[in-house]
Amino acid sequence: MKEVASINILCLGNWNKRIFTPKWVSENLFELDQDQQIHGIVNTDEMEFGYTHKDVLLLPKDNVLEIKIEKINKDSKEFSGVLLNRIINLLPHTPIKAIGINIRYSFTKDESYHLVKTLNQIKCKLNNFETNQVKFSKSNNNCKLNIITDISETTFLVNFNFHYKSLNEFDENIVNIKIAETKKIIGNE
Repeated sequence: MKEVASINILCLGNWNKRIFTPKWVSENLFELDQDQQIHGIVNTDEMEFGYTHKDVLLLPKDNVLEIKIEKINKDSKEFSGVLLNRIINLLPHTPIKAIGINIRYSFTKDESYHLVKTLNQIKCKLNNFETNQVKFSKSNNNCKLNIITDISETTFLVNFNFHYKSLNEFDENIVNIKIAETKKIIGNE
């Protein structure tokens, strides 16, 4: 089955970045012992800072808190769900507006997956314009799934966006659960 290209979780809201000190993140979110070091990161292009642990990046910004899986493996997928729940539970007064779980795949147009075959059938032109993006949406209980596909000459970059407005605690295995859902859609199961 197709491998995931990237995964991130976006928590939209009004974040007080000052809370995310190395000591607080180390003790409360990463639950490191005092003798363990926290690893910070700085993106000078975007003037943002963050932390990394178990191949997961935590990037606090003013309007979004991003949990990004740097290396997709069993531990990083599990830790991202744990981290999401810790943030929700430890910062209940932060006005979180929504949570998005994004799982991306890259396909060449000649792959034999059901999703690729379906996307290859979409032909839409307007004058001299060609289709370069397609979006499908479906609402489930407390989640809206958007499938957004960027189309190039030879590839489809497919982003599965699970958009939550209800902010109850998530299953700690949420990333694996959502990956399984995307794989069913890809294979038309």
